[in-house]
Order: sequence, then structure tokens, then C-alpha cells
Amino acid sequence: MNHLLMSWALTAFLPYSAQALQLEMSRGELCQYSDLVVVGEVTSGETRWASNAPEGAIERLRWVHVDDVVRGQASGTLEVVLPGGTMGDLTHWVEDVPELMTNARYLLFLHEIDGGLQIIGGERGAVRIARSETEQGERLDALLQELEVCRAR
Repeated sequence: MNHLLMSWALTAFLPYSAQALQLEMSRGELCQYSDLVVVGEVTSGETRWASNAPEGAIERLRWVHVDDVVRGQASGTLEVVLPGGTMGDLTHWVEDVPELMTNARYLLFLHEIDGGLQIIGGERGAVRIARSETEQGERLDALLQELEVCRAR
């Protein structure tokens, strides 16, 4: 009976958590597989019980104001879903899911999954952009030059 319960517990969260199993890809490959690639600033966020996942799964929502579109079509503000998070005393941890900090600027590689936009490529799918020489992150002009081929598609 314990083995049956343990098997159920392990597989109950498998479809939701398996998204985090990633093959490492170049930024060009990430761009090719993305539905949408944007440069934007995280304006706010919240944590909630996941609506499209097994009971007990948690997800974080981040709202991103779009500054530039590298691939796809978008404007205004996007809602990005990040699997995992903490609600009260319960933490649902999902490996290789980036943390998006409010008021930080990112290059995001996004794919539509279950009706929501999620970052693909794990940590590589959310590149923090430095606004100055002293801020952590990469230079936007260098990132955009690296993805110019993707922008042309």
C-alpha cells in the first residue's frame, strides 16, 4: 500500500514539474523554439495555486511591460507563468525555473503552454539586462545583435 501511495505522489506532480527538464540550447535555438521573444520590465507579481496543474501545485505570475519585440507579436503588458513558489508554509520547488525580480529588465524567451506564457530554456530563457555598467546583467545592444537573425524571421 505504501508503494502505491508513493508512486501516486511521485507521478501526481510529474506532468507539471517535468517542464523544468531542459536540454541546454543556444540563444539562437531558444529563439527558434519560442513563440515570443521580448525585452521587458517586470512590473509586479503574485503567487497562487496553479489552475492548470495537479492539486497542491503553486505558480508565480509576473507581469512584464514589453519594451521591444524580437520575435512574435506583443505590446503592453504580458502575464508570465513561473511554475513553483510558496504559499504559507508550503513550498513547491521546480528546478531550473528563473526568478524574475520586480523592476528588473529581461530578455525573455516565451512559449505558450496550457494557455499561458512560460519561459523556455530554464535560466537561459530569462536574461537579465543591465541598465548601467554597475548593474548586474548583460548589455541589451549585444543581446539584440546576437539575435538579429531571429528578429528577421
